[in-house]
Amino acid sequence: MNPILVKELRQSLRSRWFEIIFLWLCSSLTLITAVGSSINAPNGTTICFWIAVASTFHILLPFRTILSARDDRQRGNFELIRVAGITAEKLTNQRITALLFHTLTLASLVLPFVVLRYFLGGIELYSELTYLLLLTLSAPVVGSVFLWQSTTDTIGRVLISILLCFLLPLYEFFTVASAFGSGVAAGAPFVVWIFVSIIGTMIAQAFASEGFILHSLTSNP
Repeated sequence: MNPILVKELRQSLRSRWFEIIFLWLCSSLTLITAVGSSINAPNGTTICFWIAVASTFHILLPFRTILSARDDRQRGNFELIRVAGITAEKLTNQRITALLFHTLTLASLVLPFVVLRYFLGGIELYSELTYLLLLTLSAPVVGSVFLWQSTTDTIGRVLISILLCFLLPLYEFFTVASAFGSGVAAGAPFVVWIFVSIIGTMIAQAFASEGFILHSLTSNP
């Protein structure tokens, strides 16, 4: 296994940032589920429930990836990575793989809450499980864009941040429509979701790798 991936998995799972994310997600879902149970209407808290999950998977975890990438680009760390013979493409792929592992870890936390909400009544288990799956699979897509944003210059970061403000809500809309829609209302958004996910990941990872390469060149004495 790639040493960068091993390092990222070991250090990130023990980091305070991941602990905060884990505790935030666990406490918020517990509170939301308890409120839904107390009013005998779990379906009434569905929006709040999934906002908490989506914001964790698509904002907090990708931001954690940015922090890890910045540590890699520090002069001492990056020189060690170069000596180890790890290419920019491998470095980018390992960061995204680690993000997927973190997302799967938190998805295993969310799953019991989804099942509990089903037994409390008022939700469609298939739709909610589908949405959890799509959120998990799309986390590396969003993480790739965040990673790309972190490897560019100041102007690039501003432009990508502006694009994220407009495109991320639209991407979330297609994710929701794919999971909770029916018939054509779910099929068409799902096709768009698949296309955007594949193309977006390829483009973002390519530019992120290029950013690491440029940093490698500029960090040479």
